[in-house]
Amino acid sequence: MNAPEHQMAGVQVDVPVRQADLGRDGSASTIGMARRLEDARIRLRLRCFERLVGEGRFGPFRILFVGQRLSRLAPAGPAGTRVQVHTGVRRVGRSSFTFGQEVMVGDERVGSGEATVVLADSSGPLQLPDELIADLDEMRLPETEVAERSSATRVPAERPHRADGPFRRHRVRALRTRCLPGQHLPGRGRRHRPTR
Repeated sequence: MNAPEHQMAGVQVDVPVRQADLGRDGSASTIGMARRLEDARIRLRLRCFERLVGEGRFGPFRILFVGQRLSRLAPAGPAGTRVQVHTGVRRVGRSSFTFGQEVMVGDERVGSGEATVVLADSSGPLQLPDELIADLDEMRLPETEVAERSSATRVPAERPHRADGPFRRHRVRALRTRCLPGQHLPGRGRRHRPTR
């Protein structure tokens, strides 16, 4: 059922099961699974994008975590068990991208998940820069969707990283309410406070 052929490609990160991750049954809980998936995403290196931001050519921006789905397929535990989290990119759009992840213990698949991320500034979602797309392409999974970036949909040069559209203002309001309170926003160096 959970044979090695079900393993996904992508970047592998080894994450230990912590005591705080355990549920009543002594194995990692669903919350523990979410923490492991987050740990793996945080450890990813996006070298071209980091260089772009470091040179001051992109920003200021916020990283908005707009959605997550996860499945706990089998128990993983006890504390100290090393699990492998495989992380890749399932979808790349104009202003968002979606990670796909699987959690393995040895050859057994014990969990999976997806997380969607948007880059935004104070006025709304930003178009993903080419440097970030290049980094994401390196982690692309076989079934990845890529939005077409034709010259007809290009944003004018004076605002090269804006993703404008008729529903932009509504989308930003929706994104702000879905972002997790207390989530660190690297582009601003502060924590997100959801609007009410």
